[in-house]
Amino acid sequence: MTDSWHVLPPLARPADRVGPPLAGLLGRYADRSSGQLGRLVDVPPPVAAAALRLLLADQVDGRCNGVQPSMRWLVQQAGELGGRLVGSVTAGRDYARFDGIQVPAAAARQLAQKVAADWPATATEPASLSAGVAEAWTSWDATEPCWTGTGPDLLALQLPPGTVVVGLWWD
Repeated sequence: MTDSWHVLPPLARPADRVGPPLAGLLGRYADRSSGQLGRLVDVPPPVAAAALRLLLADQVDGRCNGVQPSMRWLVQQAGELGGRLVGSVTAGRDYARFDGIQVPAAAARQLAQKVAADWPATATEPASLSAGVAEAWTSWDATEPCWTGTGPDLLALQLPPGTVVVGLWWD
């Protein structure tokens, strides 16, 4: 399946397309929990794709912290696997970062396999899956995970009964 938002053409970054448009696009996905200033939750892939078009190509296609998959890749996987994105925005900066993906529990192993295959260790970077933190929740709107582990755990571990959503994120 190819949706138009899967293809994110590189765009110039004109001054009139940053700041307020990015904040306006992502503001409704701000985590309203105490102590979560700037965190984004439950961002649908089409919205995340639109946000990526407001960022520089090296931000979108790079490994933001040296270990996580590119944001473009995360958005594509969320679209293909029925997931959502999590991340952050920084007040006063024209930048957003998607640093995690949440998928239905049935897609967790497939996500882990894709991360392992597409983002292995290199001479200069560790494997993304090994650097990822995995979490399981009993619903899409749960506020606390029912299980926490590492990315590789998703390849071999049986998830707790009642798991509905699995997330993988990077610091």
